[in-house]
Amino acid sequence: MRIVKPFVDRRSNKRSHRRFHKDDRSSASLRTRRAAADKSLRIILARLGIVLAILAHGLLARHAIAQQTMADDIAAVLDPLVITASRVAQTADESLAPVSVITREDIDRLQPSSLLDLLRTQTGISIVNQGGCGKLSTLFMRGAESDQALVLIDGVKAGSNTSGLFRFEFFPLEMIERIEVVRGARGSLYGSDAIGGVVQIFTRDIDGTSAGSRARVSAGSRGSAGAGGNLSLVGEKGWIDIAGSSDREEGFDAKVNTASENEADDDGCENSALALRGGYEIGGGYEIGASVMYHEGESEFDGAFQDRSEIERLSGNLSLAGHGLQIRIGHRNEDDDNFKGERFVGEFISRRDEISAQHTSETEHYGDLVYGFDYRRESVDTTTAYTVDTRDNKALYLQWLGDWEDFDWQATYRRDDNEQFGAFDTGNIGVGWQFSQGLRLTASWGMAFKAPNFNELYYPGYANPDLDPEESQALNIGLAGDIDAFSWSANYFHRDVERLIASSAASGYIPQNIEKANIQGLELTLDGTLAGTVFKAALTFTDAQDLERDRRLPRRPRNSFRLDIDRQLNSRIGIGGTWRLEGDRHEYPFGGGTTALGGFGTLDLRASYSPAKHWEVAAKIENATDKRYMTADRYNQPGFGFFMSLRYLP
Repeated sequence: MRIVKPFVDRRSNKRSHRRFHKDDRSSASLRTRRAAADKSLRIILARLGIVLAILAHGLLARHAIAQQTMADDIAAVLDPLVITASRVAQTADESLAPVSVITREDIDRLQPSSLLDLLRTQTGISIVNQGGCGKLSTLFMRGAESDQALVLIDGVKAGSNTSGLFRFEFFPLEMIERIEVVRGARGSLYGSDAIGGVVQIFTRDIDGTSAGSRARVSAGSRGSAGAGGNLSLVGEKGWIDIAGSSDREEGFDAKVNTASENEADDDGCENSALALRGGYEIGGGYEIGASVMYHEGESEFDGAFQDRSEIERLSGNLSLAGHGLQIRIGHRNEDDDNFKGERFVGEFISRRDEISAQHTSETEHYGDLVYGFDYRRESVDTTTAYTVDTRDNKALYLQWLGDWEDFDWQATYRRDDNEQFGAFDTGNIGVGWQFSQGLRLTASWGMAFKAPNFNELYYPGYANPDLDPEESQALNIGLAGDIDAFSWSANYFHRDVERLIASSAASGYIPQNIEKANIQGLELTLDGTLAGTVFKAALTFTDAQDLERDRRLPRRPRNSFRLDIDRQLNSRIGIGGTWRLEGDRHEYPFGGGTTALGGFGTLDLRASYSPAKHWEVAAKIENATDKRYMTADRYNQPGFGFFMSLRYLP
């Protein structure tokens, strides 16, 4: 039995701690609103639980599942299906945008300590971290700001309504099945934020061919310890998966101490999560799906006004898919509480509700038409009174996908109608040419925008309600090829961004649409197998310029290099390593001047040993040379670390 997937394959026409008391809160009305919100969330959880119970009913008749052929397995690894680049299923090689896929097997092999540690292995991505685990971190994709890269979780937008940022540092690795990273403008498919690209996280899933469980216990340097696992069941018409994890680390002193600011202590973090997901074939070629995830995290840091944050997230999805149709309803609630010692400082609650519907119409001679609408309602509820606390966004989009002989193309148009700034139109066009065996040339041009967030628009005393969206136009030219056991690619990108939102002393730190930026660069990748050794290499050059001030954009490295090498010595032992280099960065303190952060290189080593069938002992040395470096001024990065885990991997 093959479980129906929630997308359409256009090629085959087949559905392929510590918790602290908060009695010192000053706002009784906020507690009342929060109680109401908790009640509504319990209702949502109950309804999702009913749906998942129905899904589980389909598992009572367990049956044997046929294994995929080895050829299918190899093809899936070499050319995986992706959906983020076009919102329909296609292979990575068919995509007209540069795309990479991180699989569950990659996560197990690389042994990353966090989602950020995992994402920094991807071409065109650099990470700025403010002091280790659980600390505020930002992702730069092709030189675009962290709030200019759209983050989706199972198709639903995940960033905060207030800051516009997604807290990568709190997302548990145990919940991830795979990640798709699309580099380049995708505003005409997804709307706001997709200027630099899209990162889509897919939570635990089942391929429809197997059931089982996985488990992990781990420990290591800096007082780290954790455990996690999942259990999945497959029935004749349905499947269900439950996953959980809990991890903690005592950390290290996150910030460089000075005479005026000295908090010489370790800054730790904790993170726990529980997720439930399932799917059920209801007949007639349709499948329903449901998922719910709850997770909480805590982080300690050094700060003058606050030094600890607690975050709680609750999200849920319902979906219906079949015959080219996909309907999804999503809800996300994020509660961020801030403290200074034991004193409560403030609370920010961010909520988002989404409804989307999409249909793919396949034609025999004229390609495929993909059309749909997205509706999103965002709201905030905080101890700080915003002048406006809700807004809606409605959008319609149309996409044409086609091919003729050695050419294929993608053309997309989207109109967003936002309650705050009105209508906004975006478009994209891309063409691919397979001009020789093993060689493919691609070119694409696209528009994108970023809507101002609630903080920029409505935060008391430091906001501007007249802000316009940031706008960008981007060009990508790529060449890719295969030679025997090697594959390579080269991508040139150029992006102009206007109406960048920024604040300065001259404006009284009120955000303004004052900046223009130009970002261009080159990405080179090479993957292959040589004498039984698997390697992946990527080199990125980025020139990101602030045209208004005639200087480099802050915190972007000019160049970066990554080399992954892995070798399976025998059926039981595997070894590997990652060498990473990043160039210098510039920062511009509020007091004026320029702070230069030097480039650095780190080396991670890893090994795995299988003492028995399905069991594996994994070990990793992080920053083997104990390199001291910073990605943000005055914030330390982890030194040498050793970590081990025992894993059950059926």
